[in-house]
Amino acid sequence: MSSRDPSPIAQRRTPLIARLAYGQLALAALAFVAVPALALKKAYSPDPVVVANSTDESDSDEGDTAAASTDGALASADPIVRGEALFGQSCAACHQPTGTGIPGAFPPLAGSDYLLADPERAVGVVLHGLVGPVTVNGVAYESAMPPMPLEDADVAAVLTYVLQAWGNQGPAVSADTVARIRAAGPKS
Repeated sequence: MSSRDPSPIAQRRTPLIARLAYGQLALAALAFVAVPALALKKAYSPDPVVVANSTDESDSDEGDTAAASTDGALASADPIVRGEALFGQSCAACHQPTGTGIPGAFPPLAGSDYLLADPERAVGVVLHGLVGPVTVNGVAYESAMPPMPLEDADVAAVLTYVLQAWGNQGPAVSADTVARIRAAGPKS
């Protein structure tokens, strides 16, 4: 075989659509592992205000202010304020801070017909995850969302925020509703 003859392996190229599908699968696998890991890391990491206060006095106060602001939002009794902070920690990496999602990979939450059609289904998705096809605003998505390791009140707050942010006109979600759906277990 001469050096110009392509090998049988070189002759069989993976079509673009298959490469894109593999890329989406890799993104979904990464999200399935990384998102809960990041949420758990945040949930079990030391208090940033305490850590910030233990650093050198010459450090800027901007980090202290941001950490205190986040802690204040997470401690807020207002579910929208608390939900926005939780969304930024647990959801924004995939669904983006503006709720627009990532085209072809993660669906939008802003103006989502899927989300607004059944808020209780959304509770189940946050609690139990979602794997497989889903159609949002007429666009099919084939990806995965892992279950979020959040308490009932946190799930209620983040979904209340999502259902009422970015022009969405959804209802508030109560911690009691989340507890009921959690107790019922995943739908088959």
